[in-house]
Amino acid sequence: QERTRNSFFTSSPRPRAARCGSVPKSPSVSILISAAEAVKNYIARQAEHHTEEDFKSELLRMFHAHDVEFDERYVFD
Repeated sequence: QERTRNSFFTSSPRPRAARCGSVPKSPSVSILISAAEAVKNYIARQAEHHTEEDFKSELLRMFHAHDVEFDERYVFD
């Protein structure tokens, strides 16, 4: 199976990520400084937002909108 730039959560093996600081397997997120306020507002609105659309539906919608290949067995328990 050929992997594309947007192939996440597939059954294909992925390279191991480097550990971040002293916290093993901690997630890492980067944002542009110019987007910091929008990200803060997005996070602050999550409880309200998820009354309109649950997390699973939102994530699936974003994956499909950005042509991200995935296997639900590896995304959701």
